Amino acid sequence: GHQDAVAEFIALRPRSGEVLQRAQMKGGERMVITLPLYTSGPWKILNGGVKTNVGALPSRMLLATSFKERETRLIPPTKEAVKLFEAHRSSIFLHSVDIEQDVLRGFAVAKNNKKNNNKKKMQQGVYGLEEIWTVTFPREVEKISDVAAPDNDSPVHSAVSGMGDGRAPRRKYLNPNLIAVATVRTGSPSGAKWMKSPSSSSSSSSGSSYSRDSASSVVLYLIDAVTGKIIHRISQKNAQGPVHLVVSENMVVAHYFNTKANSFEVTCVELYEDALKVAKIDATMMAANHGEEGGGNDRASIDLPEFSSLTAPLPTVLQRTFLFAHSVNFLGVAGTRMGITSKLVLAGLTSHQLAGLGKHMLDARRPTGEGPLTKEQQAEGLLPYHPVLKLDGKSFPSYNLTLCRVRGLTTAHSFLESTSLVFAYGVDIFFTRVTASGTFDLLSSDFNRIFLTGTVTLVVVILAVTHRWSRQKKLDILWS
Repeated sequence: GHQDAVAEFIALRPRSGEVLQRAQMKGGERMVITLPLYTSGPWKILNGGVKTNVGALPSRMLLATSFKERETRLIPPTKEAVKLFEAHRSSIFLHSVDIEQDVLRGFAVAKNNKKNNNKKKMQQGVYGLEEIWTVTFPREVEKISDVAAPDNDSPVHSAVSGMGDGRAPRRKYLNPNLIAVATVRTGSPSGAKWMKSPSSSSSSSSGSSYSRDSASSVVLYLIDAVTGKIIHRISQKNAQGPVHLVVSENMVVAHYFNTKANSFEVTCVELYEDALKVAKIDATMMAANHGEEGGGNDRASIDLPEFSSLTAPLPTVLQRTFLFAHSVNFLGVAGTRMGITSKLVLAGLTSHQLAGLGKHMLDARRPTGEGPLTKEQQAEGLLPYHPVLKLDGKSFPSYNLTLCRVRGLTTAHSFLESTSLVFAYGVDIFFTRVTASGTFDLLSSDFNRIFLTGTVTLVVVILAVTHRWSRQKKLDILWS
């Protein structure tokens, strides 16, 4: 963007459309990032001046980030917001994706070191960015197709999952800094059977000749946004883009085209913590914390350590791939208020429909054996693995409607745990409710409400009569 351009940020009250927050900021093109931090508002920023209304509702804090200028601005830059942000600054990491150069960069937020041009004092709420890691892909043969990250605002109901093998449940690999990157390789080094890995410098691909006639492949990288470490890498041969990704909790779903099978495919990858390695790290950290607290014997008072990208071992990976007869434009996930309801992966089909794929269909734990399901597998709700994903009439939240050129969707939870709100946008806009696990917290439309009302009324009358009869009987006993 131009230096004279002005970016304006507006926050609205959803129900009434009332403008709660407004900000104008000069400078180049910026990306707005929502922080899980709240401050008092509504606020108003005009030409650098800050005004905060008294008695306002709490509002989310934002970061207006310019990776080109290596700076980020806190919105609103009030004293309360800056103080809260400074307390969490060391744990906030950002990343940028350069599609043209096929480069990923990770940044840490530096201390406030931006000076105002007009005054010799520090600008409040303005921070620099420090580049801490870079992942570069060989542009000659490998192009970034899609990048996805988990929604950290979505609650996780259970951090463990049964594997259906009769053993203890496994802890999910819940990395809030996980980045899924899908690339499309158009060739491989001539005369070689290996494939190049991405490097931290752009010159790593020089000195090798590539054959454009080689079959293309899709590569999925799972990268930690804090350290830049490649956690896992999966290569799917005879595949081509475009690739569509979505990440939810410990699950990564990818959609692409298989040239050998002449069909689209959906791959589901699930990550679980290595039980032995995590147990050693947890025991060491718990012992250290226990010693700092005075060496008591109350183990129940010691909390399990939080996830750390610096110490977490590599996860174990489960993967299942399915044939899918539909081409898609995008993928999304419908979440709920408490995260109890099963996840529903939403796919915008090129046939102008919106389809839903339940977690039970994509589950990477689905057994591949030919025998019947065991009791443990049935208890986990697992289905036998089938190589083809089939959609029935109930799998389309859009019903029989045609959604013209829908390019994306956004979801929100409702007050009912069973229900998610879905809004798809494009040339057409579409809003609906989805219930991935059924309406378990709602009464059905054919429920006999008259019978329920009569039963409750009868119980109340019987209680009143028996209570009066009991009092009369006690009184008679006392008089006798």
